[in-house]
Amino acid sequence: MKDSFKKIAKISTAVVCAAAFTISFAACGGGNNDDAPATTTYTVTFESNGGSDVAAQTVNSGETATRPEDPQREGYEFDDWHSDSSLSEAYNFSSAVTSDITLYAGWDAITYTVTFDYNYEGSTPATEEVAYGGVVERPEDPENGDAVFLGWYTDEDCTEVYDFSSVVTGDMTLYAGWETLGENDNVATFYLNDGTDAVWRRVVFEGDTFYTTIEEQVDDPVAEGRSFSDWYSDADCTEQYSPTDIISDDISVYAGWQSVYTLEAEWTDMTSKRASGYSQSGTGPSDLVKTNNTEHLTASNGYYVGWLYYYGANLVFEVESDMETTVTLEFRLSAAFNSVEATGDDIYVGINYDSSTGSFEQKYDFPMSIPSYAENSAYVMDFSNYTLEAEVTLHEGTNTIYLYINNNTKGVGGTMYAAAPIIDCIYVYTDGAVIEQTTYNPEYGG
Repeated sequence: MKDSFKKIAKISTAVVCAAAFTISFAACGGGNNDDAPATTTYTVTFESNGGSDVAAQTVNSGETATRPEDPQREGYEFDDWHSDSSLSEAYNFSSAVTSDITLYAGWDAITYTVTFDYNYEGSTPATEEVAYGGVVERPEDPENGDAVFLGWYTDEDCTEVYDFSSVVTGDMTLYAGWETLGENDNVATFYLNDGTDAVWRRVVFEGDTFYTTIEEQVDDPVAEGRSFSDWYSDADCTEQYSPTDIISDDISVYAGWQSVYTLEAEWTDMTSKRASGYSQSGTGPSDLVKTNNTEHLTASNGYYVGWLYYYGANLVFEVESDMETTVTLEFRLSAAFNSVEATGDDIYVGINYDSSTGSFEQKYDFPMSIPSYAENSAYVMDFSNYTLEAEVTLHEGTNTIYLYINNNTKGVGGTMYAAAPIIDCIYVYTDGAVIEQTTYNPEYGG
């Protein structure tokens, strides 16, 4: 019996000691990591500068980032990752990361060869090296005996004229076009009139009127930021060829141009402007400004203005002009939910509102017929251009252009109280004036 008691006592003592040891160990923090310092991490962001997306990396402090696969970019070869946006310092991927960093992709444009084939027997082609996205420098006109050089073409049969404002995206060959003159042939030489003496096209013709035979052989030229107006007989674009006079001599023809400025609807002042949509209302730019909602929709700045379905709704485009000028206004419009049919002054354009008289200096009815994508559909048809048939005068200084909704034509939506278009922008065509829009909403790319 005593031996059994001794054994029990020994076991009890061992249990108590073990428990005490466990409590003591826990009190000292043994086996518990709750108080261990958290690992600090940093983000490495990759700015591909026009290339394919590269995922950001989360890196423990003091460790290194992993070099990602090279991004891809059409027309360019990847150079390296750089630690600065000016691309002056290549990043060392063996460096320890000790803060959030952004790495920037460097690129080298691929160089392409443009070959000029003079397109006559015995000639030797010339070449020009052009970087991707660049333009070809037009060479001096070649000579080929008595043949008249007509221009450069993209095909050997010389049916497609090359546009020297086009960007280069690959190797290509341009072919010289030639024509031998007959006894009664004359030559019309067309100049782009772009500040250089470069010849754009030559056309061979027999005696005829300008618009019957000569002008029909050339397409209207295109230039960024300008709109072709017409052909003139002088470089100052003051005299045009008569539609009835027979021309039987060589002539020079000069392109006339207008400057084109874009006024964005989303940049107008909409601070407290009411918005009334298909079945709800709102206030200000957050409700009025929309973005492209279908793949086919191409708003000029990616945004447009809608929800103007009520009498008295308007947009006011505020612009500065450096001189008094006569302009043409072309509105880029579309429709949603139902088509817009406006006649008379259902919708009008007002110029320079005078609050003291309560009237506009100029006011023009703006009839329009705009199809919708489908009735009750929120999809917006791609925008089309609608020209205001009026010569609008802008003063030197500040001007306001109002697009005013002046009808109560009920639409299909519950809160569509007027017929109104979706507005992308206004194109302003002017001869020589500099036009600048006042921007009120820079968050929309202003």
